[in-house]
Amino acid sequence: MTPDCVLIVGTELKAEGFKILVRNVCRTVKSKENAAQGVVIYVNNDQPSFGKAFNSLIDYRVYGCCDKFASLIQADK
Repeated sequence: MTPDCVLIVGTELKAEGFKILVRNVCRTVKSKENAAQGVVIYVNNDQPSFGKAFNSLIDYRVYGCCDKFASLIQADK
């Protein structure tokens, strides 16, 4: 079973090992083998530092407070 969505929240992905892990998860979610063709969302106060490697993998970028983002998502229940 493949996830439908990846939320990358509160990180600029500076640690190389973590960056590789997140990139692999995003590729799995976006792969053609995944029938759901999942969505990747990046949420952080600052612009990402991961460069071009993630441009094709991230569908939405939200720049702002991660706690406020979580509250807004929760409020929709």
